Amino acid sequence: MRARTFRALSALAVLAALALASPAAAAPPPPFGHTCAPLDGALACPTASDAARVPSFDGVPLDVDVFLPPTGDGPFPTIAMLHGFAGSKADPEAGGPASTTNAAFYARNGYAVVVPSARGFGRSCGVPASRTPDCARGWLDLADQRFEVRDVQYLLGLLVDEGVARADALASTGISYGGGQTLELALLRDRVVTPSGATAPWTSPAGRPLSLAAAWARWPWSDLADALLPNGRLGPATFASPVGVPIQAWLGLLSAAAVSTGFVAPPGADPGADLVAWNARIDRGEPYGADVRAVQTELHRFHSALGVPAPLPSAAVRSSREATAAWAAWNSSACRSASSSAAERSTSPTAESASASGSL
Repeated sequence: MRARTFRALSALAVLAALALASPAAAAPPPPFGHTCAPLDGALACPTASDAARVPSFDGVPLDVDVFLPPTGDGPFPTIAMLHGFAGSKADPEAGGPASTTNAAFYARNGYAVVVPSARGFGRSCGVPASRTPDCARGWLDLADQRFEVRDVQYLLGLLVDEGVARADALASTGISYGGGQTLELALLRDRVVTPSGATAPWTSPAGRPLSLAAAWARWPWSDLADALLPNGRLGPATFASPVGVPIQAWLGLLSAAAVSTGFVAPPGADPGADLVAWNARIDRGEPYGADVRAVQTELHRFHSALGVPAPLPSAAVRSSREATAAWAAWNSSACRSASSSAAERSTSPTAESASASGSL
């Protein structure tokens, strides 16, 4: 009797050990160390307090939530969902279980979804009460490749290092302001832009090479300089030749929304994000000279998809002649895209206003 009891207990112990070792029973790693709980058929892992925000590459604290599939231990294909101008992480999370576009919907269908409030908005230093000392440089940079876009890349890299995200299955989608950043992420693909403006390979904080596999930009802009001061010229290099006509309704709306809902750089504090000074100068009117062209150059180069430098091919693979041909092909494609966009504006009475706003 004792022998049978011992054998039965031993068998139960083996089964328990196998169950604990089973991948299906294992829980995914807690993203950013956040606690997860069921929500709308997925697992929601929110930033529950300002102290739990995630420091970005430069130390600015980001308010970011992650949604995970209800089962599985990862790593998962991962989508960054980016909100519109003057919004926050709450926007892509809204809609409840009936939504077929929110973060929980994609998590229920097998994706990890990272949902940040962009720097300078929400509790990513946007709301005054959220501006802790580490928010000193946390103002909005207007979808800057060096900052907002880099934040998204950094968050995705952290999730790869944590075993939450698959390095070969990273994606981004966004509406409006988030759509513009998604286009920038797509064209950068496997590169980052450093605060100095140089490009470098995109790697996770632990050094793993990364690349964006997919992007869906909704209501984006391709060139913010041309969208806000259109001059009727075609091509990716004509945005300030000459300076175009300011769409003051949109300029005023964007400036007012930034000041009223976000953290805007003090005038003169940051030449790459001097929104108040830029708007004041354009409001003064013509003549527009080198000062306004400098603003447009900044908006084109660092705040727009068309300003993303074409990737340089490897010297070991292509000759300089092939590199020149690749660059020309990329520019030609961009010109065709700009031409198509301009044609749509000329034939649609509502397209121009939509393009001018970039649907921010």
